[in-house]
Amino acid sequence: MDSQAQQWTQTLSRYVERTIMPDGRDTFESTPLLAQTLYRLSSRKGGSLADLGCGTGKSFAPFVGQYADIVGIDADAANLAAARQTWAGHSEIRLVEGEIGREDLPGYAADTVLTSLFLHQIPPDRLPQALKTIRRLLKPDGEWLMADELILFDAGQDAAKFDRVYRYLLEHTVPHEVYERQIKPYLLENHIYTWREMQENTPPEYRFRSLAELEKLLAEAGLFIETVEEITPFFGCLKIKAV
Repeated sequence: MDSQAQQWTQTLSRYVERTIMPDGRDTFESTPLLAQTLYRLSSRKGGSLADLGCGTGKSFAPFVGQYADIVGIDADAANLAAARQTWAGHSEIRLVEGEIGREDLPGYAADTVLTSLFLHQIPPDRLPQALKTIRRLLKPDGEWLMADELILFDAGQDAAKFDRVYRYLLEHTVPHEVYERQIKPYLLENHIYTWREMQENTPPEYRFRSLAELEKLLAEAGLFIETVEEITPFFGCLKIKAV
């Protein structure tokens, strides 16, 4: 591993940790530092908060005691059961089973919507609907706090940088068995992979998204990015608001 990759790994380890969730998925979860970073980005305190894809309830921990009403929504009952154990005795917290991209998500009016590492959980064809759902959940003056994996630079203008990022993400975020068997044997050593090649050759479920792509989808849903806080060139925290 080169020095740049080591630096990315060290930085990311402070914000996300690889874990086996109660539902059995091998995935990444927020660390307390990432949750605190999202909390620091927030400009609204009090009122209502909705954590979409809340998992075991770690992401909204800093917000507990600052909001009168918190609802955590997750598609998996095992994750919610773990969250209920963690937050037993907190009457202001409700945990609800539901999927972000579904139109029948329980109705809710949130001052703050919180998501952490949720983009990779949404199939590409369902992402536009998921964004519209979040827009519907937000109060007109509310804000969405997002921590996620995004290409935060112009990959088309810096192919060498994208190649380094692309190889790193394939090795460190794709499930290990998939990477070793289906990806690593086919990577060319003396080749600079471009954004276009990634789009053309990567299965949709493993394709990386750019900030520019997200901005376009957000605009179509009536949302815009107010703040971007970069942690690495491919991971950061965003504050998003309604148009």
